[in-house]
Amino acid sequence: MEATGLMAASLPGHIRLETDIRVVRAVCRADPNQIHQVVMNLCTNAYQALRGHLGTGGRGGVIRVVLCATRLPAEEALLLDLPEGRYLRLTVADDGPGIAPEIIDNIFDPFFTTRKDDGGTGLGLAVVQGIVRNHNGRVAVLSAPGRGASFSVYLPCGACGDAAWEADGPAAPRGTERVLFVEDDASLLETVPRVLTTLGYRVTAASGAREALAALAALAAPQEETGMSTETSGNGGNGGNGGTAPGFDVVVTDFDMPGTSGFELAQALLRQAPGLPVVVVSGRFRDVRGADRPENVREIVLKPYDGAALHAAIRRALGEGGGAACRTS
Repeated sequence: MEATGLMAASLPGHIRLETDIRVVRAVCRADPNQIHQVVMNLCTNAYQALRGHLGTGGRGGVIRVVLCATRLPAEEALLLDLPEGRYLRLTVADDGPGIAPEIIDNIFDPFFTTRKDDGGTGLGLAVVQGIVRNHNGRVAVLSAPGRGASFSVYLPCGACGDAAWEADGPAAPRGTERVLFVEDDASLLETVPRVLTTLGYRVTAASGAREALAALAALAAPQEETGMSTETSGNGGNGGNGGTAPGFDVVVTDFDMPGTSGFELAQALLRQAPGLPVVVVSGRFRDVRGADRPENVREIVLKPYDGAALHAAIRRALGEGGGAACRTS
């Protein structure tokens, strides 16, 4: 459950994530990357509903993720436009303000959003519905104003003897590069490097801008002693010589840090290692949008995020992915 683990670590303190995974073994023909996206989109939608909301009784908001096997009888299946049978049911619920009855029929429409000022695109739930329908499943939503919202995804189970299905598309390339990860939150400082390491990256963690610049300077010192410059090789001292020289290939930094922001750190890096690409992570879209963005900030990833989203942003920041840099994930 990488998606829920990283999501839980990236949530603010007044919002907690609870999981109840009841299925130990089940067979479902699905693209794991796309189902991962479904979980993240639904959790992000719940987080956005809870942001700034104190929840029932002022105890803070709760996102609850439940996975279980269920059998849909004919009557219930008919309501969902599904055949009766065995399904995996993934439910993501929150105890936030709920969905107004007058808009609940529009929430899956592409580009429909009530959160434009907070960076909402109106695509999250539309993507969820598209993925689930492509897997011959359905999404059901229950909500009432002041009583939260619950999204349940039904995916058909295969027969017990079915072999696991693998996506036809090629797997995303694993990372091999050296990543400097900068984050002042202790839980993320522990969790995210571990996730990036499982993806193949070599990660150095720093708890703030000063520690990050010191780590970069420490690796640059051996190059200076041998007459090499960290500013003349493509990616922070690595790209021009096949990655054998000391240094980092990319920096991933939080935006909102005490003392020095992520953009201010990027400005310092621009002077110290102008070829080093930076990925900035932020949970405050309006602050990032209103700030002057340094030219070495290639990607901005909005919290909450998962390993797949961060991995994709790093690949794009390094010039992969077939598109120009400088996009917001």
